[in-house]
Amino acid sequence: MKNFYRDGGLVLSIMALVVAILCLSGYIYTVSPQVFWLIAPFVVLAAGFAVGKLIQVQRRPF
Repeated sequence: MKNFYRDGGLVLSIMALVVAILCLSGYIYTVSPQVFWLIAPFVVLAAGFAVGKLIQVQRRPF
């Protein structure tokens, strides 16, 4: 089931998710770089998936 609603709240929430992921990973890097490098692949996947969905929602014609 695909949900392609173009909603301003959805776009803002995805952008907030990406910003939160980046801020959290930056904080983890300052606290413990070893842990950061363990979770870095998951951070990249989550941020990439969120940005991909944001692009998909923005380019979907009505």
